[in-house]
Amino acid sequence: MGENVKVIASHLSFATRNQERRPGKTSERDRAIHLTVEHVILETTLELAAEVAHTLFNIRSMCRALAFDLLLNSVQQVVGGSPGENVSALTHTILQQQTRTTDPQTEI
Repeated sequence: MGENVKVIASHLSFATRNQERRPGKTSERDRAIHLTVEHVILETTLELAAEVAHTLFNIRSMCRALAFDLLLNSVQQVVGGSPGENVSALTHTILQQQTRTTDPQTEI
């Protein structure tokens, strides 16, 4: 974003340096400055939107992992398993059950 500010400052100083105040030239310069600022704002907004989308995806992934961990711990407590024990078979069973409940073909 700092680079974008430098671009705006460069355009502003170039556009105003040694310019006569003629109505046609002034309005052209103002339009050019306006378009440059608009472009920088749009570019920055797109960059920020991409960062937010990436962060939200990461948060979603963490929430799913935490939810699965909580589910696994709850099931482990119900079946009487100890917290540190190997749970690969239990994980497989839970994933199979989850697939059955979300797969429309298994409901037929």
